[in-house]
Amino acid sequence: MYKEPAKPIPIKKNTINAITSIPGPRKNSGIKVIIQIVIDIN
Repeated sequence: MYKEPAKPIPIKKNTINAITSIPGPRKNSGIKVIIQIVIDIN
């Protein structure tokens, strides 16, 4: 009798992208930094 191989349990991941802007020395000049946070949900 054929038995299917066990499937791995999928891990749900929530990805949070936070965009922060670091002010530069001059006006209107800044660096946009994207911070990526990955949260594992069990």
